[in-house]
Amino acid sequence: MAFCRPSSAPMPETRRRRRWPIVLALVAALAIAGFIAARHYTRPETLTVILIAKARSQLGAELAVGAPGRFGFVPDLHLVLPKPSLGQASQPPFLRAESADIVMPWSILWSDRYEIRRIDLVSPELDLDALNAWLSTRPAGKAPDVRFTLRATDATLVAGGKPVASGVELEFASTGDLAAWLDEQKNATGPLLPPIAGTAKADSIEIGGTKLEGVRIETHEDEAASPPPEKPRR
Repeated sequence: MAFCRPSSAPMPETRRRRRWPIVLALVAALAIAGFIAARHYTRPETLTVILIAKARSQLGAELAVGAPGRFGFVPDLHLVLPKPSLGQASQPPFLRAESADIVMPWSILWSDRYEIRRIDLVSPELDLDALNAWLSTRPAGKAPDVRFTLRATDATLVAGGKPVASGVELEFASTGDLAAWLDEQKNATGPLLPPIAGTAKADSIEIGGTKLEGVRIETHEDEAASPPPEKPRR
């Protein structure tokens, strides 16, 4: 009597099970290779240099950082700049902070367009005197139309070398052309409020010897964009 030797070939289900680890390993390898390629061609140092150049050419201001920036990927693509400062060349900066978190679209990884969606500042200090000095040097109509959301935590405003507002928390989104609004202020025309919408809170504000505590300011898009009421004619 002849006996049939059992086949040593694996069943189709067994083959499929053996393929899954190989497929997963290939996917992981491709993901790692893509990340390394993106990291190589869009290094934080490269983007930091681009931002410095744009600040100089478009704002007429010098952007400096305390160390090279780094990328973050959760939940959005963002560039973290440690100890940034912004100001006129060979002049004290009008803005400095512990860090600036610049949120950008993912398309920046494969596009030449550099768009900023939001800037988060940690412990910024704004020198109003230095800011006014910088604004006075800006030619009318030369500033770019910059629109993004600005957040700041534990901010301080300084005037005359002394803090005039401390513990400031704010979140504003531009609703119009801020550059055009600045030009209108130089000519004493246009709305009194800038085209922004959001809220600002301060632990304390001191103006002319008067100290206010627990201040909250809120602006809306329609209020920011509306011009001041005309004075009645006699």
